[in-house]
Amino acid sequence: MKTTATINRSLIAAAFLIAATPFVSQAALFVSQVKLQANYLDGSECRSLIVDQYIEAGEVCVEVQGTTLAVTYNTFGDWELLEAHLWAGSDLLDMPANNQGNPETGNFPYVTGDISGATTYTFNVSLDKAFGRTELCDVIDLLAGHAAVRRDNGDGSYEIRTGWIAGEQIIEKDGWSMFSSVEFSCPAEIATVTAVQR
Repeated sequence: MKTTATINRSLIAAAFLIAATPFVSQAALFVSQVKLQANYLDGSECRSLIVDQYIEAGEVCVEVQGTTLAVTYNTFGDWELLEAHLWAGSDLLDMPANNQGNPETGNFPYVTGDISGATTYTFNVSLDKAFGRTELCDVIDLLAGHAAVRRDNGDGSYEIRTGWIAGEQIIEKDGWSMFSSVEFSCPAEIATVTAVQR
C-alpha cells in the first residue's frame, strides 16, 4: 500500500525519510518546503532520538539552509546531551566502521566533544563536503546520528545512555545502530513524494 503526498507549489520538496522500525508503526513521510536554490523557507523535519533501543530521549531535526544541511539534536524531559556524533554521505560503505561493519562513532566527521548538560546542539553540514554536491534534485543521501545522554537521578548521580536517530538498522544481526535517508526532489511545478507503508 502506498501513501502519496502532493504539493501544488513551485518549490523543492525535501523529505527526511526513515523506514519503519520497531519504534514507528508505519513508514513515515516528512515533507518540508524550500525555495529553488535550496534556500530554507519554513519548518524542519524531525525523527526520534532513541536510547537503549526503546526510550525516546529527544529528537533530531534536519533542515536545508542554502548549501548547508542543519542537523539539530534536541533532548526531552530530564535528558541532557553529553556528546553527539554525525555521519553524512551517499554510501554506507564510506561510514567509519570496524571490521564487523559496526559504526565507529568516534571517527564520524561531525563530533561535538564534551557538551555535558546541553539540551540542543546543531551540526551545520556542507552539502558539497558531505555529499559531493550542492544540487538537491532527485537524489537520496544518508545520515547516521548517535548521541550519549544523561538524566539526573536526584541524588547527585546520573543515568547515562546512548542512542541513535530512529531509522533502519545498519547491521541486522549485530547491534542496533541505525541510519536514515534524506531524499531531495525538485520538480518544476508539482512535487509528489511517495513512501511505501509497511
